[in-house]
Amino acid sequence: MNEHPASDPPTAHAPGVEVELPGEGPFQRFIVRYRADSPAGRESANVPEKLRQAAAALDPAPVLSWQRRLAVGGDVFTVDRPLDREQARQLMQAFAADPQVQSIEVDRRLGIDPPRQMRTRGD
Repeated sequence: MNEHPASDPPTAHAPGVEVELPGEGPFQRFIVRYRADSPAGRESANVPEKLRQAAAALDPAPVLSWQRRLAVGGDVFTVDRPLDREQARQLMQAFAADPQVQSIEVDRRLGIDPPRQMRTRGD
């Protein structure tokens, strides 16, 4: 029997922030989006300090490395080691508890299925 469902129902934390973990993990890349009117939302140079603050919720604290700001305003960051499901949940809850955070999610590859061989007339 599987201990955790493939995708937990979202859990509300700070107003409007939900935490959802897809699959069993491990998890090592995340996207956090800060509110536009917050210091980290206005200036990406403020994000590394916010990452350090959130990482302190885990023991031992992982090293979170800011990668880039996306065109949609989210900040991609990586973790120095893969996190299991519970560690990822704790980290995401630490972000969700920050009133400057609009959203936090696992960065996962999205795409479409590979092309299928299509039958043509006469096949």
